[in-house]
Amino acid sequence: MMRDLAVIFLVPLIVAAIAIRYEREGAVTRAGAAIDPILGSRWMPVACGLISALVMGWIWKGSHFIPNIADESAYVLQAEIFGKGAWTLPGRALPEFFEQMHVFVTPFVAAKYFPGQSLLLVPGVVAGFAALVPLLLIFGSGALVFALSRRLTNGWVALLVWAVWTTTRANLRFLPSFLSETTTTFLWLLGWWCLYSWHLRPRRTTLALLGFCVAWGLITRPLTGLVFALPVIAVTVWSARRRGLMREIGYAVLVGAVVLAIVPVWSRFTTGRWTETPQSLYTRTYIPWDVIGFGLDTTAPLRTLPANQASEIDRFKELHRNHTVSSISSDAVARLGGLRADFFTSWRAGLMVFFVLGLFSLTPVLAIGAITALMLFVAYLLYAHPAFCARMIANTPDGITVVPGTRFANTSFFTSSTSRLVRSARPRAQLFSAMLQTSRITPRRCSDSSFVAALSGDAPGRGR
Repeated sequence: MMRDLAVIFLVPLIVAAIAIRYEREGAVTRAGAAIDPILGSRWMPVACGLISALVMGWIWKGSHFIPNIADESAYVLQAEIFGKGAWTLPGRALPEFFEQMHVFVTPFVAAKYFPGQSLLLVPGVVAGFAALVPLLLIFGSGALVFALSRRLTNGWVALLVWAVWTTTRANLRFLPSFLSETTTTFLWLLGWWCLYSWHLRPRRTTLALLGFCVAWGLITRPLTGLVFALPVIAVTVWSARRRGLMREIGYAVLVGAVVLAIVPVWSRFTTGRWTETPQSLYTRTYIPWDVIGFGLDTTAPLRTLPANQASEIDRFKELHRNHTVSSISSDAVARLGGLRADFFTSWRAGLMVFFVLGLFSLTPVLAIGAITALMLFVAYLLYAHPAFCARMIANTPDGITVVPGTRFANTSFFTSSTSRLVRSARPRAQLFSAMLQTSRITPRRCSDSSFVAALSGDAPGRGR
């Protein structure tokens, strides 16, 4: 216990003090001057993305790039079906023999999940390497983590954020997989990049791409996509109204509508009804208790799964039985503990200090990410799932702790905003401020001010 407290409180201060001590040394200054152009180069995000993909691909290779859990198998199966140019396959003659979680085996063969993830897996499946697209998405996410962090801060902060993101236990555990979190991670990061770019320089193509990210997220993980969509739409509409660009939103709506139209078509050619998705039919048929809400729904399933899957079903039913309104607070604490174990375990515990301090210096841009984080966490409190799956279910560390977590990378933003006051304060306060500084950080606030100007209607231009 004492060791953990020492790691949390002492290590960050020692590291910061060492960095400050040698910050102005000639060798450090020359090295920094040499590295600055590299961190600012257009190829640096590509290099970071490539390293992320190689690291996670190497980890994934340990399981030979095959599905490890039933959810992954369902996604890959549906991608194989899509790859054949079909929505479903004929039902099996002996369905009990082929029964598996999340998949219909009678009267047709298809996965229950929304089609966004499986559609993206099709190119890799057709090419004979199903992991191709997830690895490309990891590459894109790693590049965007660095590029977006650098855009909001600087290259040194971005490098630290990317390094922490790439080596976070939760990412190494869940991103190298066929799970849909790999896709929604990329969509959130790309969507935030588009949103920020559109505010700085309104273009139809950027807004259309933002609409695509929102819509594809909705047809991949509906609840996660909805939580992402609400603040994005609110900010976009507010900004467009103030700048007289409401008509431009039509392009994003058009692109989004085309993507969302996939769902009723997918439903029609799978369940036979435009308004009944395979997921809702599967829930009603096999697991009527697996819904958002509190308590266990005791409605009898229309068809039971094989006995060899009963133990897993019973575990999830017990989760729903214990997930009540009165248990929300304890569930929230347990899930926060699960997230902390993923992000701030072992030596990373010291980073918690920077994360907490960074929360007090959020600018409007990063506040959007923080608000989305809170919304996502609250939204998934409505659903019963194990605490250790908090990251996998809610997609939390990727799109959420990285973008607003730019503050978590170091606290120079917190201290720089108050440094002028601290300089005139007591010597002890000056020492504390210095210990919180991080080497080679030069905060840039012009981006945030441009964003505020865009929201207030002061940004020039109506570019396309």
